[in-house]
Amino acid sequence: MPAGLPDAAGPAQPAGQPHRMTIRRPRSRLLAFLIDSRALIAAGILVFFGVDSGLLLPLDTWVASSNMRVRFPDPRPVLSVLDHMGQRGMILPVLAAATALVVWRRRRWWPALVVSGGVLAINVIVGGIKLTTHRPSPREGGPALWQFGDLFPSGHAANVVFVYGLLAWLLIRDTRHGRRYAGWLVAAVIGSTLFMGFISIYRATHWFTDLLLGAIIGGLVLKWTIIADVRGDRPHDHDHLQVEGMSWLRRRSPPTGSGLNDRRAPA
Repeated sequence: MPAGLPDAAGPAQPAGQPHRMTIRRPRSRLLAFLIDSRALIAAGILVFFGVDSGLLLPLDTWVASSNMRVRFPDPRPVLSVLDHMGQRGMILPVLAAATALVVWRRRRWWPALVVSGGVLAINVIVGGIKLTTHRPSPREGGPALWQFGDLFPSGHAANVVFVYGLLAWLLIRDTRHGRRYAGWLVAAVIGSTLFMGFISIYRATHWFTDLLLGAIIGGLVLKWTIIADVRGDRPHDHDHLQVEGMSWLRRRSPPTGSGLNDRRAPA
């Protein structure tokens, strides 16, 4: 498993003791910094004011112009199809199905409430900024704000980080195989986000900072959703989710039958 990712197996428990799922603090200082809410909020503010003030506009222009100079064999018909990987209509039904399965496994409605709140939050935040900043795409105009359009930040980038990240979290928390392959699931979310960014830049549908701010917002809402999931799901037995050094995950595991209690100590 890559360094800095959850080690969900945990130490062996003595006979007669309840099974504990342990999520250790990331060994990578960079990863620990990136999942800090204050760092995400600060990064989002810096990107927004960097675009508004014009400091980051040369970066957007350089990325867009480099994309136009360096063209590979035109894969845009294929990329237009793959662009759906970030559309709500395609990925929210998958998240809804996964949430329904988790609700059934945990025998609680809390996961559905948490996921619904996260989906609402990300749409309100991203949609609110889009409708007030009025930024055109690279196909339509320059990178400055307050013109026309509704592309800042990227909803596709926010959706990929949030939805795919939340699917990975539900698998890690509620299935044995998800915990075993947690590192690969996290890597898949990161890879999907980068691929979504490549598609948007290649198709000239977004500026680079659109994607950057969208990914930051998606990551922030994802983290808040995970916090709410862990802190709000109270157990009915004595099994616990033991978290070492990660205060944003310190609370208890789901009740019996949730999938965390796959292994039971002998009576």
